[in-house]
Amino acid sequence: MDRAEVAVRRPQHADGKLRVGTVLSRSGTLATVRWEDDGTVEENVRLGVHTLLAVAGTLRYQSLVDRLAFAERFKRDPMTVILELLRETSKPLRATHIKEQLVEFGLEKDAVDKAWKSTYSKLAKHDGVRADSGLYGWAGPVTNRPDVSANGAATTKAHDSRGLELVEPLSGVPTPVVQDGPKHVLDIPAPAEKQSTDHAEKASQLKRIPSVDVDCDASAERGLREVLAEVLGSKLPQPVHRYLVTPLRVGAKLAAQDDAEIEHLFAAAKEHERTLLKVMFLAVPKPVEAVDAPEHLASLDAAMVGPLVAAAVEEVSRRPAPGSAMRAAIVWLVRRVSSSRTLLNESFASYIELVAHLSVSPQKGEFEVLDTAARVLARMLPDLPGDTIDVDILARIARPLPFHGKGGRVDLIAAVEQVRPDAVSDVRWWDGVTVQALSECGRGPLGRVIALPDVIEHVVRPLLARELSLVTTRARLAFFYGLPVVLAEHLAPAEMAEAFRRVADQDRVATSWMSRLSGRQQLDALRGELRRARGEAETAVELAEAAERKAVELAERCARLERDLQGAHSHAISVRGAQERQIKIDVVRSLADLAAEVEELLVGRADPGLIVDRVRGLIASQGVKAIGAVGDEASFDPAVHDPLVGDPEAGTPVVVIRPGYRWSAATEEVLLQKALVEPA
Repeated sequence: MDRAEVAVRRPQHADGKLRVGTVLSRSGTLATVRWEDDGTVEENVRLGVHTLLAVAGTLRYQSLVDRLAFAERFKRDPMTVILELLRETSKPLRATHIKEQLVEFGLEKDAVDKAWKSTYSKLAKHDGVRADSGLYGWAGPVTNRPDVSANGAATTKAHDSRGLELVEPLSGVPTPVVQDGPKHVLDIPAPAEKQSTDHAEKASQLKRIPSVDVDCDASAERGLREVLAEVLGSKLPQPVHRYLVTPLRVGAKLAAQDDAEIEHLFAAAKEHERTLLKVMFLAVPKPVEAVDAPEHLASLDAAMVGPLVAAAVEEVSRRPAPGSAMRAAIVWLVRRVSSSRTLLNESFASYIELVAHLSVSPQKGEFEVLDTAARVLARMLPDLPGDTIDVDILARIARPLPFHGKGGRVDLIAAVEQVRPDAVSDVRWWDGVTVQALSECGRGPLGRVIALPDVIEHVVRPLLARELSLVTTRARLAFFYGLPVVLAEHLAPAEMAEAFRRVADQDRVATSWMSRLSGRQQLDALRGELRRARGEAETAVELAEAAERKAVELAERCARLERDLQGAHSHAISVRGAQERQIKIDVVRSLADLAAEVEELLVGRADPGLIVDRVRGLIASQGVKAIGAVGDEASFDPAVHDPLVGDPEAGTPVVVIRPGYRWSAATEEVLLQKALVEPA
């Protein structure tokens, strides 16, 4: 019985759930799926990155649907799983390839290595296995079934080790493409829905693209067909457009041809065939004059490029870890499509997915193409509706790229901020970024992005704190002092001071700076004191005469307060103890304020001793005691002293410039006012 194609949608967040559905129909990477969890039918499901295609019952299907159960099954019976892998594989595999395939299914490498040691000897002796020269292949029955392809060609369907369907023409069976009209139809995968209204209308027309006019007589294509069959190793000549279904594999094979052989191919092609041949050569991983010249790229049929790129996406999705030859074909296809806005418009959605595949563990020579693709995407994003942009794919494309002011990664972040400002605070955009890179980019178009509140909170401040905590040299410290304002304003003063002290502990120059900076602070404090003293001296001259009049008024006020205090004391006898205490606190606090004011104003002038003694005697009768006297020297006690300037340590010699007061009751002592002091 045939096994159905199945779509498996992986969770997109931590609390998401995996969805499995039956593929009802499929055209390239677009499918109609009936989901098993709720029975709904969803059209235009994009197969590739988030939603994977598998065949029900295969090892790939088992690993995608329940990886833990698959791992447990392998642990219990690794031999059965390995035999199943060989049955699903169309060609013999070496031991290393078998283990790699199992690891691709999500099994732990150590578990695979351990299981292989216990099973490989049994595997070679199994009746259904053919072991020869280190290769293991299935020699038992294989479930293949004849079927009919979209264009009427007889095919056989098998499944590779990943559960993906492989479609190959049956040997000896012709595959004509016959239509009622004067044109053939190129029936290859169509790209996803475009990112604008105009592009969406075009995308719906890409499922069946009219190709060039051809003579329906098969002999009309015989010259190029035979040459291509020889070059690509086909058993029988095929129509040219059939090779476009696997553009990456074909491109990798064509790369082995030298310039003379490529010229021979084009020479063997008739005028209408050259259009197909040029599109085919877009994926050839080396310079090709017939394609790379600007005038040749401009002459390509853009309507055929979209399906070609979509076919490349489908092809690479069948191989989660494409080899170097296929990756090279992807690089050159992306590079060529990136150079033409017309080609991009016809293949934009598939183009993004192809670039996303390329961004997985990119090799050294691939970064330049990835960077170019990021720049291209950055230029096109502002013209697209924000709700049609998959920022997850864009973030994956940007993540491996270097972070510098003239790079595609920075351009892409700035472009995404214009259409989806809520997305740029995701840490994936900033993976691997340094303060140095932010400093360089902060003076350019990325400055607006860095200034966003969410980016400051989730990216800028944590990055500054992390790198500042590692500063141990003067040069590195100087770098932080020179940061642009958009970054410097988010440096924590305490963390900067700590970095300075850390550098000073290891650097004598920084130590001297630290010492000088500390002295400067003291000097600034003294200068402030001097300015205040001069101001007070000028004010004292004006207040001299008023002070004497004030003394008389204060004496009368003290008399009144004394009478009030005596009356209050008499009245307090009849009230509750708590009220008495509060009244006394209020009265004596007023006296303390008065005493402090009188003493501060009159000290240093005409003999104010009489008033001071009287006030102190009055408040002393209420249990109020002075904390020091003006001019007294003492050791700084933060419990009773309030420094005028600075933050002296306990025990530091100080001079009282205004006394404080405390009130002693029968059961407690209340500090009414601390003494104001300054360094001795």
